[in-house]
Amino acid sequence: MPLVVFAGPVGAGSAVAVVWLASVGGAAMTTNRSRIDRGKQTQLIVARYYARNGWPYAEPVGSGRNGTDVTGMPGLLVEVKAEAGWRPTTWLRQHDGCPVPYWAFQRPNGYGEATIGNWPVIMTADWHTWLLHQAGFGTGEDGR
Repeated sequence: MPLVVFAGPVGAGSAVAVVWLASVGGAAMTTNRSRIDRGKQTQLIVARYYARNGWPYAEPVGSGRNGTDVTGMPGLLVEVKAEAGWRPTTWLRQHDGCPVPYWAFQRPNGYGEATIGNWPVIMTADWHTWLLHQAGFGTGEDGR
């Protein structure tokens, strides 16, 4: 259990100091905060990547918003993932039934902005096939 230490009188306008001593709670808070920061940083990296590659208005949205993680890409939905686990079906299920192409852009551990071109992008087979047909590949029959 974390230890909470109050410095000075507790009340309106008083200073309160919270001290986490080598506890599971303190470690969890630090880990949680670093994961949130990594997620925000990853959204920014992905938005910059798209801004350099044909979507000049691409911007990260930050955490806690439903829908796309990168705005400024009309008609597309980008889910940005920086988590340690590998759960592509869960990521894609978040947008089941979405009427526009969507995918998850996943940042592997140990990868930074310099290697973004090697990060995996995961999408459903239906949207993948549709995009290939839009690019002129195949017969154009996408089964949708």
